Amino acid sequence: MENKDIEKNESQEERKDSGGMLFGILGVATLIITIVGATYAYFTATASDNTTIQGNAAVTGIDLVVTKVSNEPDSGLVPMLDTDLQKGLTGTDGDICVDSNGNAVCQLYKVTITNRGDAAVSLNGTLSLQTAAVEEGEGDSIFTNLKWAEITSQTDATLIGSANAMQTTTWKNDYLLQGSEAKDLYLLIWISETTNDQSDVDKGAYIGTVTFNSASGTGVTATFSDGV
Repeated sequence: MENKDIEKNESQEERKDSGGMLFGILGVATLIITIVGATYAYFTATASDNTTIQGNAAVTGIDLVVTKVSNEPDSGLVPMLDTDLQKGLTGTDGDICVDSNGNAVCQLYKVTITNRGDAAVSLNGTLSLQTAAVEEGEGDSIFTNLKWAEITSQTDATLIGSANAMQTTTWKNDYLLQGSEAKDLYLLIWISETTNDQSDVDKGAYIGTVTFNSASGTGVTATFSDGV
């Protein structure tokens, strides 16, 4: 009888220990869920407070549109002196970027970026220029002296920053858009005139790609072209 009582007591103690361990595990799990839930709620509240939020969710409401503003003459781009940017932008008889001979001396593009969300977003922007294929028989495109720059406005050729060569260039860093805000940026593209014959080193067509990304790399892209 004594052995049976001892075994019974031991069995009851084991059940108590198992029950205590189970409640302990449940308690830890509940604590973890509580902490995670509180953390999630905190970031949700922060994101809705019109602060700068970076990440995938921040850029899903971003629109990017590139519109050509300059007039489109029959001929392609002809070289222009860097010192004549304002004259070239003003153009002739109201034709933006068109000289008195009817040649295109530049191309002007308006880049409109819109934040459709309520929270502000911080974006990084790049611009890439590359040669594009032209119609058969016209030869390959080549641009040795093609340049681009952001300018102050549609009528003011004052550069914001410096002129950039034909390559992928970081354009904007930590570019802030408030909730429901839209901004217009202006890009001027031209062939920089040299003292040499440029007919074989600057000709054909180009394609431009504008990209605005969040810190995670997710973003929006728009393309434009000339001569394609």
